[in-house]
Amino acid sequence: MIARGFLAAARFLLALSGGWTSAARWQRQVLTRFNTDIDLYVPRGTSVGTVVFVHGLSVLGHRDPRVEQLGSALATAGFRAVIPAIKSLRELWIRRDQPEQIEQLIAAITSDEQLVPGGCCALMAVSFSGVFVLRAACRPAVSARLSALGLIGAYADVNSVCDYLVTANRADPYGYLLMLRSYYAECETPSARFLEALER
Repeated sequence: MIARGFLAAARFLLALSGGWTSAARWQRQVLTRFNTDIDLYVPRGTSVGTVVFVHGLSVLGHRDPRVEQLGSALATAGFRAVIPAIKSLRELWIRRDQPEQIEQLIAAITSDEQLVPGGCCALMAVSFSGVFVLRAACRPAVSARLSALGLIGAYADVNSVCDYLVTANRADPYGYLLMLRSYYAECETPSARFLEALER
């Protein structure tokens, strides 16, 4: 069993690097569950497991080419990849109720036998979504169904992230504006002019 897992991991890394991927090895199904569009990448042969992946703050969401590459690489390696489109993340908002919404969605996905056969999966997230997924993974309804957790580029301290975005010379101005818009809206009701200026 361990050797099979190592082989699947090696195939995944090879496929992710572009060295071994083919649409003949997998297929993508587009589903709607829980009022959410979900891309399901399925290997042609027997699945070695299921990975649920939560995309980051991106208008393309689950259709971001990097996310699609991850889904196809997982399926090429023999994993089922379940990738939901999360509306608030695609709209580039950070909200107080987001962790709860994402937690509920993950709990629903992991308990859906068609999406996660056998009820056990690995859970992955990237960037800002990592903290939401980590929180969900700590909840009994989700943790009982997890075999692994992988966070790519997640942050550990929101104060450090905010400080970096505001003060660092290398900080991404786009990230700064997203943070400003989201956190300002949590404290004040932003005017239409304010939001319009930020959107430009």
